[in-house]
Amino acid sequence: MPNLTAAAAGPSSFDVLVIGGGVAGTTAAACLRDLRPRLSIAIVEPETVHHYRPGWTLVATGQAAAPAMQRPREQCIPSGVAWIRAGADRIDAEARCLSLADGRVLRYRKLLVATGLVSRWDQVDGLAATLGRNGVTSIYRADLAEVTRTLVADFKGGRAVFVRPQLPIQCAGSAQSILYAAADLFRRRGLATALSFHVDGPALHSVVHYDRTLAEVARQYGIDLQLGSRLLAVDGDRRTARFQRLDGTLVEQPFDLLHVAPPQGPTPLIVTSGLGDADGWLPVDRSTLRHLRHPDVFGIGDCCTASGSKTVAAIRAQAPVVARNLLAAIDELDLPARYDGYSACPILTSRERVLLAEFGHNGQMLPSFGGDPRLPRRRYALLKRHLLPRLYWRMLDGHLGIDWHAPLRNRRLPTPVITP
Repeated sequence: MPNLTAAAAGPSSFDVLVIGGGVAGTTAAACLRDLRPRLSIAIVEPETVHHYRPGWTLVATGQAAAPAMQRPREQCIPSGVAWIRAGADRIDAEARCLSLADGRVLRYRKLLVATGLVSRWDQVDGLAATLGRNGVTSIYRADLAEVTRTLVADFKGGRAVFVRPQLPIQCAGSAQSILYAAADLFRRRGLATALSFHVDGPALHSVVHYDRTLAEVARQYGIDLQLGSRLLAVDGDRRTARFQRLDGTLVEQPFDLLHVAPPQGPTPLIVTSGLGDADGWLPVDRSTLRHLRHPDVFGIGDCCTASGSKTVAAIRAQAPVVARNLLAAIDELDLPARYDGYSACPILTSRERVLLAEFGHNGQMLPSFGGDPRLPRRRYALLKRHLLPRLYWRMLDGHLGIDWHAPLRNRRLPTPVITP
C-alpha cells in the first residue's frame, strides 16, 4: 500500500518528488523504487481516481465497460511511494522546492515533472456548454465515453462530423479511431450518412506511410476529408459548427452528430514556474529527458518535448530511461540511458481491425512485429482490446513486461492492399 501523506502532516523533503500521478509519474516512480528501494519518493497528485484514457475509445465503441477503465488512485500508487494528495502551485527550480495549493512547501533533491496536459474546451466558442447535448460529444472526457456510445448506436443517418484539433494532443489516434469505428457501424447498418473529418493540420498522421494508409481508409468509407480546417464555434441548439480554413474562409457545417477532440496544451504549472519553452511545454533533452536549463529537473510523458506523440507507449519507453538517468544525476554520474523517441498508436480502422502505428524521432517507422506495419490487422484489434489494458495496470507498479520494441529500420516494405 502507498504511504498516504496527510494534508497537514508527513515529510516535507524527498530524494525525488514526482509531480503528477498519471501513468507517466506513477510508472516512473515505480521504476525508481525498484532500482533503489531506499530512495524517498513522493507523488503529488490531487485526484483520487486513475483513468485508463485509451480505454475510453473501447467504451465508446461498445468493446469495454466504463468501470473497468478506472481505479481508485490509492490502488495505483506504488508501494513504498508516498502519495501527497494536494495540488501543485509553483515550482522554484533554483531553490529546489515545490509550493502546494494548501500552503505547504516540499523540498527535493531531484524533481520529475509528469503533469500531463490539459484540454482547452474553452478555445472553441460554445463547445463546453453543449457537450453531452444536441448530438455533441467527445471521448476525450471520461463521463462522455458512454454518451458517445449511445449517440453512435442510436444514430439514424444524416450528417456526422468529426474534429481533430492542432497537434500535439493526447492519444491523437483516438480522434480517428472513433471516426472509423462509427463509419464501420453505419456502413454495416446501411445508414445514409454524410461523414466528414475536419483536421486542423496538413495530414492524418505525421509519418507519411501511415498517413497514406489512413487516407485510403477514409476514402473507402467515403469520408469527406477536410485538412487545414479549424473548429471555431459550436451552436448546439442550431446544430451547426463553424470552421476556418487555411485561407481564412469561414465555413458553417450543419450536423446531426458532432464528435470533437478538444484543443490541448501544457499545464499552467510549467508556465507559471518559468520552466516552459516558448509554447509552454517542458523542454527536455529528447534522449536523456533532462531539463535543458535545470539539471535537477527531469520530464516524462505528455508535458515534455521528448516526443511529438503523446501516448502510453511513449511513456512505457521513457520510464526506465528517466529512472536510470535521474538516479545517475543523484550520484553525480554521466547519464547512461537514451530514449529513441519510440511511440505507438493503435488506431481502429473498423471494429475488427487496428493499424498499429509505431514510430520514433523524425517520423521513422519502428515496427516491432512481423508483416507490413502499414496494414490494419485483426490481431492488433485483439491486442488493443484485451492485452494493452492488462499491461497498463501492471505497468503502474513497475511491471513493464516484455519490451517488444525491436526496431527493424532497414526492412523493405511492400505496397499494401488496404481493407478497413
